[in-house]
Amino acid sequence: MEQLLFNLKKVLTENEKQKLIALNKDEVSKSALKKLFLVELYYNGTLSDEAPANLLTNFTLSLAVPSADSDEVVGKKLRARWEGINALQTGLDLLARFLPEKKEEGIKSPFVPKSV
Repeated sequence: MEQLLFNLKKVLTENEKQKLIALNKDEVSKSALKKLFLVELYYNGTLSDEAPANLLTNFTLSLAVPSADSDEVVGKKLRARWEGINALQTGLDLLARFLPEKKEEGIKSPFVPKSV
C-alpha cells in the first residue's frame, strides 16, 4: 500500500492532490463516487439511495440465475468482479490516506511581539 501511495503521489499534480484531500473530507461525494464505480461491477438491487454502498454486499446471486453459461464461465465472471471490487477498495483505501498536511508551529518566543 505504501508503494502504491508513493507512486500515486509522484504522478499527481499539487492541484490534484488538493482535490483528493478535499474529496476525502466530503463524505457525500465519496459515497456518490463509490456507487458510481460499483454500479457496473455488481448492481442488481444491492445499491440504494437509502444506504451507503457496502463492498461486502452479496452480489453473487445475480450470477446464479440460470443461463447458458457453464459453471466455469460463471466462476470466471465472479472472479473478475471480485478483482474489480478489490481494486476499487484499494483505490478507496488510498483516497483515505490523502489528508491535509499538518503545519508544524515552531516554538513561540515570549520575547517576540504578537502580530496584530
